[in-house]
Amino acid sequence: MISRRKFIKTAGWGALPVLATLNACETVTGHAGEDDWRADYNIMGDAARFEAGTIVTYQSMLDSGILSDAPPPLLAEMNARLFKSHHDEHLAAFNQAFAAKGLETVDTGGVTADPRLDDAGNWRDALILALNMEFEAAQFYFSRMTDQLTTTSVRKLFANIFPIEMSHAVAFKFILGEQPAINAGLFEKFSIAVKL
Repeated sequence: MISRRKFIKTAGWGALPVLATLNACETVTGHAGEDDWRADYNIMGDAARFEAGTIVTYQSMLDSGILSDAPPPLLAEMNARLFKSHHDEHLAAFNQAFAAKGLETVDTGGVTADPRLDDAGNWRDALILALNMEFEAAQFYFSRMTDQLTTTSVRKLFANIFPIEMSHAVAFKFILGEQPAINAGLFEKFSIAVKL
C-alpha cells in the first residue's frame, strides 16, 4: 500500500495539501485568551466520532462490493482503502491524545455507516457520498481550527488533518470527472458532485 506522504507527493493535485498546510500553519501561531484544553478535547471528541463513522462507511462500501463496478482506471477501491487508512491514522492520533490525558478513547464499535450510503445505487453514488463526507470533514476541521480551538497542540493536530481531508475531496472530484477540482476561494466555490 502506498504511504500517505508518497501519495500526496505523487498525485497531480498534491500542491493543494502543501498550500493548505501553509495557510493552516498561520492559524496556530497564536491566539487570544487562555487555553481551554477541555473544550478543545470535546471538539476533538466530535472529530474522533466523525472519523470513526467515516471509517465504518468506507469499510461498508468496500464490503458491499459497490465500488467493484467502477472503471478499473479510476482505482476506486484502492483510493477508498487508502483514504480509509488515513482516517484510521487520524482516529489513532486523537486516541493517543485522549489516552495521554486519561480520557476515554473512541473506537468504531457500535458505529454505523453514514445513512446516505443506503441511497447509493452504484459506484458513482458511493463516491459522491465519499466526496461529500470528505468535504464536510475538511469544513469541520478548518472552522474549528480557525474559530474555536485555543490549545496549540490541538490546533496543530487539526491543521495537519485538514489538508488531507481536502485532498481526498479533490481526488474524488478528479475521479468523478468533475472539473475544475481546484479553484480560487476553494470553500466558497467548491461544488459537490451531483447524481447524473
